[in-house]
Amino acid sequence: MVETTETTASSEAKEAPSKPAAPKRAATPQALELIKKNKLDIDEIEGSGNFGRIVVDDVNDFLKTKETVGEEDDKNDKLAAAVDAAATKSVGNEEKEDEETSGLELDSIEILMPSFTQVPLQDKFVRFTEKQQDMASKSEASLQIPTFRVSREIKMDRFHALFQSLKSEGVSVTSLLAKAVALSVQEHPVINSSFDEGGGLMYKGDINVAMAVATPDGVITPTIKNTNLKSVQEISTMWKDLVRKARAGTLRPEEHQNRTITITNLSMYDVTNFDALLEEGQGTVVAIGAMQEKFVESEDSMLGYAASKTMIVTVACDHRQIYGADAALFLTSLASIMEKRLDALLE
Repeated sequence: MVETTETTASSEAKEAPSKPAAPKRAATPQALELIKKNKLDIDEIEGSGNFGRIVVDDVNDFLKTKETVGEEDDKNDKLAAAVDAAATKSVGNEEKEDEETSGLELDSIEILMPSFTQVPLQDKFVRFTEKQQDMASKSEASLQIPTFRVSREIKMDRFHALFQSLKSEGVSVTSLLAKAVALSVQEHPVINSSFDEGGGLMYKGDINVAMAVATPDGVITPTIKNTNLKSVQEISTMWKDLVRKARAGTLRPEEHQNRTITITNLSMYDVTNFDALLEEGQGTVVAIGAMQEKFVESEDSMLGYAASKTMIVTVACDHRQIYGADAALFLTSLASIMEKRLDALLE
């Protein structure tokens, strides 16, 4: 009798339909429907919602990325070829190679992604190009500048919402960051100054924001003149053109010189915060980290805490004419603009 019961139970267990496995990742119903429709692997999609929840925009962005996989392979092959050719070709020919090497755009910030193609290890000397040698010299010279650094965490929820509302107009995160930095500099002119060997500091009448762009030949800093006086739409249009020229190696000297402050951004690599080198002739460089989701104090929450997007900004300053309080006040203004005074970015 007992055996019959066990057998029957076993048979029922086998015949019972199995329940569908619960999704491994949290996603909105609309996002799940789109994932099923396109037969996508949910684990491959990065969520931008609260606590990594996948929303429709994340799925659409993933689909766009999939469509360009073939193009990505071509870009990686070209980059690997450019690196290998650098060992055998002359400096004069490398300029031409740069024009053939493309970059990618992630999170509205133009960057050149590294190639993950495996290359055989070998002992080999590769001579610097003229640009690389210049960068090496400037990096070494930066060690002579008495530099200090100050960091601040900025809440990004409203800034991110503003970007999403302007995204369809072609406005990039980069242009919004550049405008915010320029307006903060306008409130603290000493941040825009440089040390003068004559025994003083040189205030700059213009606010020219440069932004670092990686190329196969090193880092170059296209510059937006009078950034504080331009709209974010103008900055976005100019920036896209400058990045295209930077990747092609066709920037004119006036398009990457006369900068008064520089922004360097590694957020697309999920770097939370980092230190940047300060070049001679500038008083400040602004390092942008990746946006993170975390709990912060909130007066609107019953528990006193709420989920929020945050970002760490680190400024490196020349201590010969800029002091700790100056840097702290600059970051206070930057946080105020990005957290509360967002209307200023639309002027």
